[in-house]
Amino acid sequence: SDLSEDMIEDILSLLPAEPLMRFKCVSKSWHALMDDQKFVAKQLTNQIQSSSTNDNKRGNPCILFKHQVVTSCGENETVLSFLSYDNKTEAATLANCDVSLKSMNLPYQYCVVIGHCNGIVGFTVYVKTHKFSVILVNPTSREFRLLPESCIPPPPPLHNPSSDYALVDFPFIKRQGFGYDHKIDDYKVVRIWSYVTQEFGWEMSVRVEVCTLKTDCWREINTNLIEIPILEGDFDCATYFNGFFCWWAPGIDGENKVILAFHFSDEAFQTIQLPYTFSIWDGFTRILSVLGESLVLFDYPQVVNYVDVWVMDEFCIDGPWSKILIIGPLEGIERPLVFWKKDELLMGDITGQVVSYNLDTKQISNYLPFYDISKKWSLEIYVKSLLSVKRFPRV
Repeated sequence: SDLSEDMIEDILSLLPAEPLMRFKCVSKSWHALMDDQKFVAKQLTNQIQSSSTNDNKRGNPCILFKHQVVTSCGENETVLSFLSYDNKTEAATLANCDVSLKSMNLPYQYCVVIGHCNGIVGFTVYVKTHKFSVILVNPTSREFRLLPESCIPPPPPLHNPSSDYALVDFPFIKRQGFGYDHKIDDYKVVRIWSYVTQEFGWEMSVRVEVCTLKTDCWREINTNLIEIPILEGDFDCATYFNGFFCWWAPGIDGENKVILAFHFSDEAFQTIQLPYTFSIWDGFTRILSVLGESLVLFDYPQVVNYVDVWVMDEFCIDGPWSKILIIGPLEGIERPLVFWKKDELLMGDITGQVVSYNLDTKQISNYLPFYDISKKWSLEIYVKSLLSVKRFPRV
């Protein structure tokens, strides 16, 4: 061949992860190259750049969809499906690469997506032997990793001498997040526990632990998070963004809602104020997402059938927020989900179908092969990668 090894590496680094996994069989040198951490990081950087712009014809956005299917045996099974969009043909295709968590021998009874970053997806799973655990999965390589048990022990039972029954402190996971620490070139999972005590009425305390993947252990961190209770809700109330994990939360007074952000490098929390025009009325559907390099907030008061789209370019306590779009009126839409491309917004309709809304034509341009009768859609824009859940090259 007239091509140098460097040129071959540059060409291969422009390709998606799936064909590269197949190319490992070409030769020992190619297999070694695709296991090389520098090449993995280079390929991932190229994919992130290409998927974040419509100008790059290599950028084919991929959607990760977690859903339940019924097997031939009548059992429920959790499956990860991928939908790719080809910018050249303007066609959406459901990739033939569904990943069954059960087929990967993942030890779980049910699971919830807690986040994804650079091709790795984090799940909270209920495991009989480990209770609530975290599993990290790279669906492209079908590799997974079960994180160790929590470092925070359950509290001992409390007993009230004046009664015949024990009063128990019982913990539950309030929120979790998964993301990348740029300073130490590692991935972390943050877990927020709430402890509810029945001894003197209902009292609540909060404890936080972090798992660093290179050390493969949990450790508790100090925080004043007790002043900011985390709002219960689906995963659309949270997102990873530029080194932070963000949750939708009520403020200290329980009324003035804020965004609570955890910085993975500093391991510190901060609160982000919402646009001053926001109402606290719970009839609004609010969803956090990411568009390019900006944090996005969807505000959808269903009674008026319009979606306000707010973005924050600078991640700081005071914002600033800018309203960039007002979408609507919308008919038959349950809620917005995520931007697919810069001019396409995915939404869930009242039947459970996922549709694509074109911002230029102001029309539904595509009905995607995603359907969820429970209307608990779990969709994320996803970049497939060669990253191992055991080795983490710098990106």
